Amino acid sequence: MYLAIPPALLDVARLLNAPSPSRRRHGFGVPDGEWTFEPVFRGFSDPPPGVGYCFGKRSSCLRDSSGRMSCTEVEVTKLLRRAGWRGGWINTYSGDPPSRWSASTTTVEQVAAIMPARRRDLAGWLTEAASKRSRSGGIPDIVVVRGDHVLALECKRRQDNESRGDVVKRSQEMWVRSAVVDQALLDPDEFGVVWWTRAPAPRTLPTVVPEDEPTPRHPDRGVRRRWASTETAGSPTSNARHAPRHRTNGRKRLTVEPAETPKDEGAFAMAGIEPTESQKREALDGIASRGWARSKAASHDYYPIGIRDDAGDYRPCEHCLAARNPARWPLFFRAGEHAGKLLWTCSTCKLSQADSRGIAVVLAEPPRS
Repeated sequence: MYLAIPPALLDVARLLNAPSPSRRRHGFGVPDGEWTFEPVFRGFSDPPPGVGYCFGKRSSCLRDSSGRMSCTEVEVTKLLRRAGWRGGWINTYSGDPPSRWSASTTTVEQVAAIMPARRRDLAGWLTEAASKRSRSGGIPDIVVVRGDHVLALECKRRQDNESRGDVVKRSQEMWVRSAVVDQALLDPDEFGVVWWTRAPAPRTLPTVVPEDEPTPRHPDRGVRRRWASTETAGSPTSNARHAPRHRTNGRKRLTVEPAETPKDEGAFAMAGIEPTESQKREALDGIASRGWARSKAASHDYYPIGIRDDAGDYRPCEHCLAARNPARWPLFFRAGEHAGKLLWTCSTCKLSQADSRGIAVVLAEPPRS
């Protein structure tokens, strides 16, 4: 059966520089399948940035037009907004994304407020869902409005040699079935899937490396700290690039000034050390063999069950040799004396090395609750 493509969807395909959308069954439950866009986006870097610097997106990070790190949701939102659509990426899960990305985000309440008058049933349902948090889970990544048109888009990476592809979660299927099929609040032509493919990253260095992207939790990233001595400006040993001197009673003073240039290639390569395939398999096999247990220890929701030796005793942390904490994280070190190694570390070492110092990353992440 021939299905005419709505003009609004053809316009979106043009914005994404993608072929005309087609119906595909991804598992959301839309009759006749979901309208599917198949754009290609340029990857950010090879190897990808560490999980602690990119909102956990890793190889799904993209290079935007200014040479900085981005993601599919942000890039699609920017394209739609330039074409007159209002709304954007509905970020409903916690995390620490680059601060720049927040300009492309919106909330369920804000989207409901811009709905056209004839869609007040949909606006009311969204508002109620957000207030009760009963149906906000599974909401599409992007919801936009232009005039009387409403469009909801879910971004899914297509399987390739680097990625197994994104699967449809049960909560996403339930949300779409409820909005499109059960209550008919959203027309089947108003829901689409951005089924995107990653092209290899450019060989050129990014304008700003991930470690210099400020985030809500790390607003000082990208700021260079220097120790300015108390020497006078006319001293032969003084540095003209230092900040102006201040009276410090003979003590050194820490001055802060914006970074002027991105890090060199060597620094970026150090931050991008990747584990080997055998190390990845070791971490994943270790997770699969022991599973994950729920805990609130060290403010984390999950931790891997501890490793035991042949005698049944807990093996000590491979980093600090502490044996009290049974939890062990597969931590891959990118710098320092353990650079390139995979060590099963305790929660304390995970916090100090990965969360604070940033010289290591958790190689296998716990399941999402």
